Amino acid sequence: MSRPKPRTTFSALPEKQQAPSPAVRQRSAIPLDQLDAVVGDGLEIVRAVPLAELPVTEWNAKDHVVVGDHRYPLNTLVEVELDHVSGIFKGNKRRALNNIEDLALNIAAVGRNTEPVKLRLDADGKGFEVVKGQRRYTAMKRARELKGELLKLTALIVEIDDASATLEAATENLYREDLTLWERSDQMIALQESGVAQTAEDLVPYLPTNGDKKKDRSLVYYYLTPSKIPADVRQYVDEGQGVAMLKIKQLKEAVESAGGRQQALYEHLSKHCLRDQHSVADLLKRIKAFLQSDDAPKPQVRTIMSQEGKSLAVVKHSPKGTTTLRFEKAVPPERMKHILATVEKMLADEHDSVV
Repeated sequence: MSRPKPRTTFSALPEKQQAPSPAVRQRSAIPLDQLDAVVGDGLEIVRAVPLAELPVTEWNAKDHVVVGDHRYPLNTLVEVELDHVSGIFKGNKRRALNNIEDLALNIAAVGRNTEPVKLRLDADGKGFEVVKGQRRYTAMKRARELKGELLKLTALIVEIDDASATLEAATENLYREDLTLWERSDQMIALQESGVAQTAEDLVPYLPTNGDKKKDRSLVYYYLTPSKIPADVRQYVDEGQGVAMLKIKQLKEAVESAGGRQQALYEHLSKHCLRDQHSVADLLKRIKAFLQSDDAPKPQVRTIMSQEGKSLAVVKHSPKGTTTLRFEKAVPPERMKHILATVEKMLADEHDSVV
């Protein structure tokens, strides 16, 4: 019975030396359906070769990408210089990364990340961006600080477009139990904007499992609520804090209730709030205080009087543009027509009238 091939350890990787031909050093490209294989299953980790060590004529440019002074093979487990990673793919909406310090300590002890990060070239083509594995990448940067030496990121470099990259990120993120409501909403919006999901029905498969609750379009709209919060308000929310969807919905309704004074509200918040520092409850309290302050718009209340000086009806015109009519008592049908005509005139001329 044959023994399994021993794991390749980080320490066993070759030091910087003259690289042999790619045909000798590199294994064949990993099939696309195996790109998420965990490092340590017997696959060789390839060292990125400095261009100075290998003439350009000895490799196929279609199977490699060049970043900085290194060439990297595609679809192969490879060591990537951390400085060659420029950032996170915009379609990956995960931001609240948990237990980074613990993972960093583990990586520092082992010397590498044991599960590969998925990368692609960034828009400038001068570096890589993380499609999947944002937490691992962040922890690797911290591990380098802790260990005080250059660590390299074990990664798979692929060529995929925005839509495919967004789908990759969403597939990894949307099934996480620790995903915040903000991140889930943003990731679903990213699926729509990338064209992966054309309708609300297309987003149903990406909804989290919630007991026996049926997944349908109504649940999609429920999880999209955070995306309805204007950026001018959301920028002050500490999205790492836990929050119930009900509170987010109340925040949305509070902002909408400002009506034509929303710009004044945004200016008020800019003077009294700090970016990424406030809970939803705190912002809700501040917005309600603004709406009740003297600076906030007040509804216009007008009274329709009879010729005898008796109040017949009260008209209230809110800052949001809605008008309500309340009768003081039963009004004879013959006067109803006159009252309605008076209300129309009041709204047009903005003057009280007598009937």
